[in-house]
Amino acid sequence: MQTYKYLGVIIDPSLSFNAHIQQTLSKVISISKNIGKISNKQGLVKLKIDMINCYILPHFFYPACLFPFFNKNTIFRLKRAYTKSIKFALNLPLNTNNSLLLNATGNSDICQLGQRLFLDTAMRLT
Repeated sequence: MQTYKYLGVIIDPSLSFNAHIQQTLSKVISISKNIGKISNKQGLVKLKIDMINCYILPHFFYPACLFPFFNKNTIFRLKRAYTKSIKFALNLPLNTNNSLLLNATGNSDICQLGQRLFLDTAMRLT
C-alpha cells in the first residue's frame, strides 16, 4: 500500500491514518520511556509533566484538524497511547485511573482538546 507524507501527516489511500498513528505511537513511546528515566524526586515530577507537554502532546495534537475524520477505533487508540505514554513518563502503574492522571497533568480528554482545536481552526478560516 502506498502512503504519502504531507505536512507531517502520513496519508494512506483508505484515509484510515493507520500508518500515521503507528509512527506516532512508536515516537511517543520512545520519548516517554526516556522521560521516565528521570527520577520522580520532588520537583522533578513537575519537570517531567512540562516535558510531556512539550515533547509528547504535539505528536497528538498536530493533526487535530483531522480528528473529526478519524473513526472511533482510531480515536480510542490515540487516547490509549496518550495515557499510556504519560504513565510511562511518570513511572506509574499501567492500571492508574486515567481521569486522575489527566487531571494531574493539567490536560483534559484528548478528544475534547482535539475537537476544540478543530473548532478554533475552523472559526479562523471562516
